[in-house]
Amino acid sequence: MLKDLLTVVGVYKVYGRWLKTQLKKEDMPRHIGIILDGNRRWAKGQKMDPWEGHWAGGEHVKDFLEWCLNLNINTVTLYAFSTEN
Repeated sequence: MLKDLLTVVGVYKVYGRWLKTQLKKEDMPRHIGIILDGNRRWAKGQKMDPWEGHWAGGEHVKDFLEWCLNLNINTVTLYAFSTEN
């Protein structure tokens, strides 16, 4: 509920713009690697099916990749593991 209120008020957009002013181009990484983990556990905690957790995680990945593009980070490595590993 609080997150929804902050989104409506626009706090996240203002904070995001402020964060961007704090970044220095020379300090930006050229390559970021992340491990996708916890989507199944998150879904279970929300009493949802695992695929719903994977879907929600995928939405966050899309946001992350958009941020990377906006910040000129051109190389991203995503690691995803399955329960069969």
